[in-house]
Amino acid sequence: TVCLSVVLLCYQEDVEAVQRERDRALEHVQRLEEEIQTLRTYHSLHQAQCELGTTSQRGQGASSLSSPSQTLQTNPLQPREASSGLASPPHQQPLLAQLQRMASEHQNTQAQLQHSQEAVREANEKVQKLERLVEVLRKKVGTGSVRTVI
Repeated sequence: TVCLSVVLLCYQEDVEAVQRERDRALEHVQRLEEEIQTLRTYHSLHQAQCELGTTSQRGQGASSLSSPSQTLQTNPLQPREASSGLASPPHQQPLLAQLQRMASEHQNTQAQLQHSQEAVREANEKVQKLERLVEVLRKKVGTGSVRTVI
C-alpha cells in the first residue's frame, strides 16, 4: 500500500505538471490569437490606406506611390464605416490613432535623420578644408610632410 501511495503521488504530480503545461500552452495560444487579430487589423488598415493613396493619386495623375506617412498626411485615416456602411469596432479607434501617431513620429524621425546627415556632411567638408589648409601651411613653413600630433 505504501508503494501504491508513492506511485499515485508521482502520478498526481505528473498530472499536475501536464495540466500546468497545458494551461501555459492555452495562454500562449490565446496571446497568439490576439496578436493575429491585431495583425489582421493593421493589415486591413494598411490595405485601406493603400487604396486611399492609390485612388487619390489616380485622380492627380501621379504614377508613383507615396510613402505611408505621406499618404497619412494627405489623407488621414478615417473609420471604415464611411466606405463599408458598418460601424468600426471600438478597438480600431485607438489603433487608428496609434497608427497616425506612429506615422507622425516616423516623419519626425526622418526629418531628424536628414538634419543629422546634413550636419555630418558639413562637418566632413569642414574637416577636409582644414586638412587642406594645414597641408598648405606646412608646405609654406617648409616641413612638407604630415606629422601626427599626439
